[in-house]
Amino acid sequence: MEAGSPAGCTVLVVEDEPAWARVVTRILGKAGCHVMACANGEQALVADAQRPCEALLI
Repeated sequence: MEAGSPAGCTVLVVEDEPAWARVVTRILGKAGCHVMACANGEQALVADAQRPCEALLI
């Protein structure tokens, strides 16, 4: 991963509106990020426990 580049980092997106979750996931994926999307905080805690992330977007 290049310094200052998001490529390769894992980002956890927590968004209860499916359309926004798809938009953000698509943008981050095109930037080279591995994206995990969750619809609520409970799902986010489980996802982060399974695979810790470098960034969290709520």
